[in-house]
Amino acid sequence: MAPPVLRLGAPPLVSAAALSELQCGAYAAAAPAAGRGWSAEAVASAIDDPASLWAEAFAGPGAAAPLIGFALARSVLDEAELLAMARDPAQKGRGLGAMLLEALLSAAQSNGARSMFLEVGVGNAPARALYERFAFEAVGRRVGYYHDGFGRRQDALLMRKWLMAT
Repeated sequence: MAPPVLRLGAPPLVSAAALSELQCGAYAAAAPAAGRGWSAEAVASAIDDPASLWAEAFAGPGAAAPLIGFALARSVLDEAELLAMARDPAQKGRGLGAMLLEALLSAAQSNGARSMFLEVGVGNAPARALYERFAFEAVGRRVGYYHDGFGRRQDALLMRKWLMAT
């Protein structure tokens, strides 16, 4: 299998609907209690935000390579927030999440961010482990933040990582 090809910047090369579909599939496979992912409309709104930072991962070079992951953050003044990150479930264990996160951390720092925040479901152990590996620390809890559409709710941890001054 070829190594993933990362592309940074906005707007993404694929449609908001394709990003939403990937995210919803990834969430259903990995953390069903954490929610169902964003709608295509919500993704499109985020794409249009001038403060957005994007990283996309494709299965290889060339226009025909399928999308296998993406991450979205917003950077305003000296703070950034990781809004969404998803990868194709078939890519599990290949380090794609780490590559996407590293790309956005670098982009946020280049934009002048001194910290990055994110929310993660308390039950999403793989995502929490990834964020902790990148030195994110829990700084708060949002009770009942995530819902799965079946009446179940899950708390989110609010996490922060300090970025080196530029």
